[in-house]
Amino acid sequence: MRKLILMIGGVLAMTASYGQIIVAQISPNPTPYLQFETASGWGLDMSIAGNFVEDTVVVANDSLACTPLTNGAQLDGKIALIYRGPCEFGAKALEAQNAGAVGVIIINNQPAAPIPMGAGAVGASVTIPVVMMTQADGVSLRSIMQNDVLVMRFGNKSGYYPNDLGSYAAAGLRANFGSKPAALAQNASELTVEFGCWAYNYGALDQFDVSLNTIVKRNGTEVYNEVSTFTDIVSGDSAYFTTPDMALSSYLSGDYTVQYIFSADGVADDYPADDTASYIFNLGDLWSLAHATSDSTTVADGFYRASTLPTSQFEACIVLNDANASRVATDGVRFAGFAIGAADTATV
Repeated sequence: MRKLILMIGGVLAMTASYGQIIVAQISPNPTPYLQFETASGWGLDMSIAGNFVEDTVVVANDSLACTPLTNGAQLDGKIALIYRGPCEFGAKALEAQNAGAVGVIIINNQPAAPIPMGAGAVGASVTIPVVMMTQADGVSLRSIMQNDVLVMRFGNKSGYYPNDLGSYAAAGLRANFGSKPAALAQNASELTVEFGCWAYNYGALDQFDVSLNTIVKRNGTEVYNEVSTFTDIVSGDSAYFTTPDMALSSYLSGDYTVQYIFSADGVADDYPADDTASYIFNLGDLWSLAHATSDSTTVADGFYRASTLPTSQFEACIVLNDANASRVATDGVRFAGFAIGAADTATV
């Protein structure tokens, strides 16, 4: 009998950083849409079109505590990179601003998703943009800075480029599971995946004959490729596109990567980095709302909030119902979670 490992994602949903607000590496080797979180209600309001910053990144030297920066002169006109520590987010950002920094990137000091940053006692005086990035991205950025000048851009790009279609993962329709036992999805009668995604015209010009190309690959091999009908999208507007459902005659175990790719007929996109939105679902031995890879590694994408109760309490009720459930048996249960406290909302 096949074994089924039930995995329940009992963690807070990762806040998606998407849409026209971006954090991107401009040079060297442009890398768009790095994972981030913004300052919560303080700093430059990046929800406003045109509010963004692009400049060289310089590490702000401090003891990670509430002590003055020792290289303030080097931050003048630059983006300050600061590591999270026991001091308030707003305090460190204000020190960087007072030294002349045009923006602040805070690197998480733990291997977890970035969190919304509270202002603390002085954050209301910060008027430059402030974002938090992951510990892993911080390692990558510091590695680049060993040998190259690092230039970053973050903020709102609406209307900045003439031709700029875009989308993001949360704007697309997903399978109603992250991982599903292959024994329960053997053919089209047991698994049909619907496709649809929003496209946004962030550019200053109208876009004509916009279409969606949906491509699905299983472990890198293409198993589905369809194109939607065409439509026009005026500047600042959006449209929803669909392609036919995927109903394969047979399904094999593996990671299925769904790509939603948008294009406008005959027009090159000035910022192609966000022309593609994607997600992954897996067929294997796990049944989970969160995606887990074929080697049973959980991917922190699509976790579901357990409840709206205070953080001192926990509640979850997840029903797994399938007509072919008798084909599998539960081998175990895995839970994932983390606590949020005062230190995670007000300190850096």
